[in-house]
Amino acid sequence: MSEANNSFSLESNPSQETILAFHLNNGPFAVIEWDKDFRISRWSKKAEQIFGWTKQEVMGLHFNDFNFLPPEEFDRIRENIKWIEQGNGNTTVIENKNCHKNGKDLFCKWHNSILRDKNGKMISMFSMVEDISDLKNIEENLRKSEERFQLAVAGSKDGIWEWDIANDMAYFSPRCQEMVGQQFETHISGMEAFVNHVHPDDITSTINAYKLHLYERKEMQTEYRLRISDGSYRWFLVKGQAIWNQEGRPIRMVGSLSDIHDKKQMAEALENSEDKFNTVTDHITDIVNMIDRKGIIRYCNQSVKGILGYQPEELLGMHFLTLVHPDEQTRISERFLIQLNSKGPGSLIQFRLRAKDGSYVFFEGMGNVQLHHPALQSIIMISRDITLRKKAEEIIIASEEKFRSLVHNISDIITIISASGEIKYQSASARQIMGYEENGLRKRNIMEVVHPDDLQFVLSTFQNLVLKGGNSELIEFRLLNSDGAYFYIEAQATNQINNPSIAGIVVTSRDISIRKKAEAEKQSLIQELTKNNADLKQFSYIVSHNLRSPLTNLISMTNLLDMDTIETERSLKLINGFKTTTTRLNDTLNDLIHILLVKNNTNIDIKPITFESVLDRVTHSITAVMESSGIELEVDFSGAPVVNFNQSYLESIFQNLITNSIRYKSPERKPRVQIKTFKNQQDIHLVFKDNGIGFDMELVKDKIFGLHQKFHHHPESRGIGLYLIHAQITSLGGSISVNSQVDVGTIFSIVFKTK
Repeated sequence: MSEANNSFSLESNPSQETILAFHLNNGPFAVIEWDKDFRISRWSKKAEQIFGWTKQEVMGLHFNDFNFLPPEEFDRIRENIKWIEQGNGNTTVIENKNCHKNGKDLFCKWHNSILRDKNGKMISMFSMVEDISDLKNIEENLRKSEERFQLAVAGSKDGIWEWDIANDMAYFSPRCQEMVGQQFETHISGMEAFVNHVHPDDITSTINAYKLHLYERKEMQTEYRLRISDGSYRWFLVKGQAIWNQEGRPIRMVGSLSDIHDKKQMAEALENSEDKFNTVTDHITDIVNMIDRKGIIRYCNQSVKGILGYQPEELLGMHFLTLVHPDEQTRISERFLIQLNSKGPGSLIQFRLRAKDGSYVFFEGMGNVQLHHPALQSIIMISRDITLRKKAEEIIIASEEKFRSLVHNISDIITIISASGEIKYQSASARQIMGYEENGLRKRNIMEVVHPDDLQFVLSTFQNLVLKGGNSELIEFRLLNSDGAYFYIEAQATNQINNPSIAGIVVTSRDISIRKKAEAEKQSLIQELTKNNADLKQFSYIVSHNLRSPLTNLISMTNLLDMDTIETERSLKLINGFKTTTTRLNDTLNDLIHILLVKNNTNIDIKPITFESVLDRVTHSITAVMESSGIELEVDFSGAPVVNFNQSYLESIFQNLITNSIRYKSPERKPRVQIKTFKNQQDIHLVFKDNGIGFDMELVKDKIFGLHQKFHHHPESRGIGLYLIHAQITSLGGSISVNSQVDVGTIFSIVFKTK
C-alpha cells in the first residue's frame, strides 16, 4: 500500500476532498487536470508512476513545454484541442502515443471530461489516463500473427485432407482436388478410393508408411506418385498425424498434400547434372578444386592423380596452402583473401604445387568465386600443368640470349629495315665492318649508302620483296663505309613485316671485299693457266708428231737387222738394248698420245649402254687370259642395268680392272671378282671387288691414280691403267675411289653421274 493508504483511516473523519484525492491517487487511472490554457493543474501519483515526471516537475506546464508528446502526435492533439475550444462536446475518449520521462513510447487511452462556463468556454479539463501499452503490443502481435497466418494460408500450395478412421470417410480440401484434377469429391467413402490412384510401384511403400504411423506411431511423411485427371502421374509429399482414443486405437488422421513433382524432376536433373559434372571433370586434363571460404579443399577431380600423384580423397579437408610452394604461399594467400570479397572469375596466376613424391609442378590457374551461390558456396579453382610450357619458355629465353649473343658476336651484319627503307636496327658488327656505331645508321634510308651503280638493282630487289614477301636471292652490291669508301657485301633478305615482333625486312650481309679481290686474282690466274695449258698442248702435239717419224724409222731399222749375221757378243748386246729402248719409247709415246686424246676429247659419244653387253665384249676379247688364270666372276647388274656413258671408255674400264685382278692375283687362292651395280636417288654406282694381293693404303693413297705409279714389281706393269680409268671417269663428271688391304683384296667404287 502507498504512503497515503498507510496514513488514512476512517477515524480521521476526512473531508470529501481528502477522500477524492485518495481515490484519484490510488485508482487504476492517472489523473491529470488542465486549466483553460491547457496547463497542468493536477498530477496524480498514478500519473507520476505512468509517465515518470513528479508533480513538482510538471505543475503549470503546457504539454508543449516538456517532452510529453512525440512529434507525430502534435497535429492530432491540436485538432482535438480545436474541437474542445469550439464547444463541440463535454467528453472525449482518444488513444495516442505519449512519452515517458526516460524517452520510452507509451500507448495511452485518455478519458477527458470538459467543464465549461455558461458561454461554453472551457474552464478546465479532467483527464483519466489508462496505460494500454501492453494491450496494444498484444493486439499488434496478434494482428501480425493473424496476417502471417492469413498469408501462409493464402500462399500455401498444400492441400489439406482428413480421414475419419472410425467411419472410414475421407475429406479433401479444394486445393487437393485442384492438384489431382477434380478427381475426388469433397468427401469420399474410405481411403481405399484414394489409394487406388497411387502409382502401382509406390502402393506397397505407401501402405507401409500409413501402418507404421497408425500402429507404431512412427512419423508419417512419405512420397509417392498419384494419377491425375489426364492419366499421368505426379509426385506428392504426404504428411499426416493421427489421433488415438484411450484404448490406443487411431480414430482420426489429418494431413497435408504437397505437389513435389517439379522438385523431384529438378532433383533428378541435378543428380544427372552432377553425374555429368563428375564425368566431365574426371576426364579433363586440368585439375578442378572446390575450396571453401576457409581455404579447405571440398572437392577434387581425378586429374590430380595423373599430375600430382594424389588420390582425390587424400586432399579433401586439407588446406590448399599446404600444397603451395613455400616461396609462393604469402602471395597466394593474399590473393585468396582478396578473392573472398569478390564474385565471379579472377585473373590467371602462376604457382607451384607439391606432388606426392615431394617434387613441385608449375601450374597456371584461375579462381571463380561462387561463395554466394547456394549450391556451390565455394571458390572453383581450375589449374593447368604448364611444366612443359615453362621448360619451353626457359629454352626460348636461353635461345633468345644465345641469339642476342650470336648477333652481337658474329661477323655478319644483321639489319632490320622498314617497308619504306628506313633502318630500324643494325648489329654490333656494323661498327667493325662499316665503321658505324651499333645502330649508327638508325632512321637513315638504306638506299643512301648503296653505290649509285648498284642503286637501281638493290631498290628493285627490295621493292619486290616488300610486295611478294618470302626470301630474296643472294645478291652482291656495294655499300658506303663511314670513311667514304665503298666495299662489296653479299646479302640475303627475309620479309618479316607481318611478324609483330620484327615488323620489317631482315637483311643478313657479310663483307666479301677480300673474296671479290681473290676472285679477280683467280680470274687473272685462270687466264694465265689457260694460255700456259694451250702452249703445253701445242708442245705435246709438236713433240708427239716430231718424235713419231724418227722413232718409227728406228724401229723399222732394228727390225731389218739380221741378228744372225752379227757375230760379236758386244754388238749383239748393244743392238738388243737399242731395240728394247726404242720399243719402250714407242709404248710410252703411244700412252701419252692416248692420254692426250682422252683429256682433250670434247666430242665424246654418250648413250645408254647396258653393263652386261660391255662385260660380254670385254670377256670375249680376253677369253684366253681369263681361262688360263682360272678367274671367277660373280655379276649382279639388277640394281642398275643401264648407264649413260661412252661405250669405249666403259669397255676400257672393265678390261683394265679385270686384267689388273688377274695380274695382281694372290698365289694362295684362285682369283675371284665380284661386280655389282646399284642406284640411289641421283647416281649409279659400279663396284669391283677382288681377292688379290692388295696394297697398303697408307703408303699409296695419294699416288693410286697418278701417271706411271707402280705398287708391285710385275713385269707387265706400266703404271698407266688406273690413270686412264680415272681420266675417263672424271672427264664425264663421275668419280672413282679405292679401298684395299694387303693380302685381302681391293674394292673400286665408281660413281656415274645421271645428270
